[in-house]
Amino acid sequence: MRHGIRAIGAAGGQHYLSPKTLIDTLKKLGNPSTIVFCPDAGDLHNPHVLRRIENNIQFLESLGVQVTIAWWGQDTKDKPDIDEIPNLDGVSYLSPEEFWALVPEQEETQETHPLHSFAQWVTWATGQASPSKPEPQGFGVEGTENRGQGTENSPNPCNLTPNPSSQTQHYYRPGDRLQTWQDLAGKGIKHILDISGTGI
Repeated sequence: MRHGIRAIGAAGGQHYLSPKTLIDTLKKLGNPSTIVFCPDAGDLHNPHVLRRIENNIQFLESLGVQVTIAWWGQDTKDKPDIDEIPNLDGVSYLSPEEFWALVPEQEETQETHPLHSFAQWVTWATGQASPSKPEPQGFGVEGTENRGQGTENSPNPCNLTPNPSSQTQHYYRPGDRLQTWQDLAGKGIKHILDISGTGI
C-alpha cells in the first residue's frame, strides 16, 4: 500500500461495471463515508477516461458515498501518478465540481464523440436538416418509376465523400452493390453513404 493508502482497483478503472464487487469491498472496508479518487497523469485530457471517472463518481454517490479527487497537478502525461510521488504533502482534495472545472474544452471529433460526430457526418452527407428523421431516399422510394433500376431517373443510391470538401453521387444496378463498393474503395473513396433500399 503506497503512502499507506488502501486502494480499490478495477479492470480498466471501471468500478461501476462491477457494482456487487465494489459494494462488497466497501463493506469489508467498513463502509467509508468518503472515497478519494486518484486520476492518473494525463487523464484530464482523455475523454474516454473522463467518462469512466464520471460513471464511477455517479455510482459511488448513488450509494451515499462522498467522493473527492486527489490532485497534485497531474494534468499531463509527463507528471507522476499517485504511486510515483514521494509523499502526499502537495496533494489537494477537490470536489467533483472543482475537478470538472479543470477539464479543458474538448474539440468534438470522431475520436472524442464518435456517435455524435457520425450523426453530424450523416447530416452533412445526406443534406438533411436532421439525421434522426431523414426523408425517404434511394431505391424503393414510393411512387418512383423504374424502382431499383439504378438509372439516372432514380434517386441517388450512393453519396460519395472522397474528402470533406467534395461530395459526388454514384449509381449502380441491382445486384452490383458489393462490387461497386469494392471498386470505389479501390479508387481511394474512403467514405460511402449508401442510401439505397435493402435487398438491392
